[in-house]
This record gives sequence, structure tokens and C-alpha cells, in this order.
Amino acid sequence: MGQRKLAHIFKKEIEHMILIITMKDDVHADLVIKRLNELGVEVFRFNTECATDYQISISLDGGNITNIVSSRVVDLSKVGSVWLRRRASPEAINTSPKEYQQFLEQEWASFYRNICALLKDRFWISPAHAIDKAKDKMRQLRIAKELGFTVPETLITNYLNEAIVFQKRLGRCVYKPHDGSALNMENGDTLYTSIIAQELVRSTEMEQSLLICPGIFQPYIEKAFELRVTVVGEKVFAAKIESQNSEKAKTDWRRYDFENTPHSMFQLPASEEARCISLVKRLGLEFGAIDMIMTPQNELYFLEINANGQWAWIELLTGHPISVAIADLLVCNDV
Repeated sequence: MGQRKLAHIFKKEIEHMILIITMKDDVHADLVIKRLNELGVEVFRFNTECATDYQISISLDGGNITNIVSSRVVDLSKVGSVWLRRRASPEAINTSPKEYQQFLEQEWASFYRNICALLKDRFWISPAHAIDKAKDKMRQLRIAKELGFTVPETLITNYLNEAIVFQKRLGRCVYKPHDGSALNMENGDTLYTSIIAQELVRSTEMEQSLLICPGIFQPYIEKAFELRVTVVGEKVFAAKIESQNSEKAKTDWRRYDFENTPHSMFQLPASEEARCISLVKRLGLEFGAIDMIMTPQNELYFLEINANGQWAWIELLTGHPISVAIADLLVCNDV
């Protein structure tokens, strides 16, 4: 759809603007805002970790947000669509006494939920409740299987004997955290998918670790290459990631090695594209970043979907216009 036509569509409701809820160093928001500015659409960016730089008030009749630094005031009743990109507790909480920090985080989380509730009738990419529910890995896999995706056998357990039986039956296995980004080591490392050695599965160390922290186990699937499939509304952008070219990225491409891991556009069969769109819709989302594997036998496996996954590097390396698609979706669905 042309830029002039999109701007015309949005201006049918002249007073409406787009609210982007994110963080200050989010390049994804930068890219989408650039597109919206080109369209002449009014945008308000709310950087949640800087929430104390804003004066926010909501009531039974509405609400407003004032940027203290710029003195810009936004009447929330004028918001037509919302992109919920990132949420964080205000950085100022970290300077508060430790005994108050958990309470403050809970209060801000509740405050954010009330803002979302006030704007529940607007168009969202994507609704907060849907994003939170979509984090459930087993729910993802069950729905994907119902839709016809090929999914790997999966065991989630804190019981070592179950993991041993699982590995004995299926052979080489991998361990996955529910949310690897939640664990950041002192050296800066993040917890990724890892191949589990047979002797480790049977070890006392693994037994004690599982009791404290349940893990996700799946058979190791040989890869020809991997796919990152980004769905925006009804549009599908598939990227081929040649992770097997890199020893570092071979098991999990999120151990980024861009120099040795070529990225390129990839055309999925129409049936697979339709499945990807259906999965996003079934989860109540408008956006989803899907990870898949293509085996040497040309079998396509679904691994997981991230309701707010990263995509800027895909746009940069492949030329897929994902930022344009997100901006256009926000404009065309303005309430």
C-alpha cells in the first residue's frame, strides 16, 4: 500500500496517535518510528525504564501521560493503536532501599496493567495478556501440532529418572531453559539451548539442578539450516540462517556469529506461511517470531514462537521490510 494512501487512511481520525511502549535503547522502535514519521503520523514513545521521567495519571474517565523533560502531554483517549514492544521496571527502583524494591516493582507492574486495561479497546501489537500467555512453551507446541506443524517430542520435568528414560529412548538430547534471557551470568553469558551429554544426565549434579529448576528436554535434530519466520498481521517474512557454517552458532544461532552465519530471504511454501499466520492468530497475537529447523532430509520442524522476538538484525541482513509492515499495521488498524 502506498505511503500517501496509508497517511490518508490514518488521518480519517485526525486526533488519533500511536503509542509505543518500549525502552530507550530499542532499535526496533527506532526503525518503526522512522517509518511512522515518514507517513506523517503522530507517535508517542513511552520508555518504561525511564517511567519516573513521566507524570502518568489514569482515572475512571481516562488518563494522560506527561513527559517531564519535553513537557509533552498525551491524552490517552486520543491513542488509536498501541505497540507493546518492551516493558521494564523504572531504573530508579534500583536506588531505593532493598526491602522496598519488590513492592515497588509490583506496584509499577500493576500500574502498567491498568494503563493496558484503559486502552483495551484500541488495536494492539499485541495485547499484554496474549503476550504473557504465549510464553507457555508446552501450549505453543500443542497448538503448533494441532495446526499441522512437525514438532519435536518434548519433556518438561524436574525428575531425573524421567530425563534418563527420555534420553535413552531418543538418543542425543538438548536441554532448553523456559526463558534463557532471564539468566545472565557475571561474565555476560546467557543460557542457551545445550546438547546434554549422557553422563551428565545421569549425574548427581543434574539431579540436584533439576529438583531446583525444571528443564525442557527434546531430541537433538540435525540441521541443514535454521529459519526465523517473522509474522506481522497477515505478512510472513522468512529468513534462512546458515548456522551450521559456524561452530559457535551450530547448536543455537543466538550465540551470534554473523561473520560466519549467512542470512538470506527464504520462501516458505504457501501452506507453511498459512500455518504460521494461523499460529499467531490462535495465540491472540498480531506479531510472532517463529524459530524452525530444516533437516538434511528437508523436514521442517517447529521449535518455538516468541511473541515479542527481535527482528532488526533480520531486516538489516536480509532486506525484509519488517519495520514497514509493523508501522503500516499500526496505521491501518487505528481504532
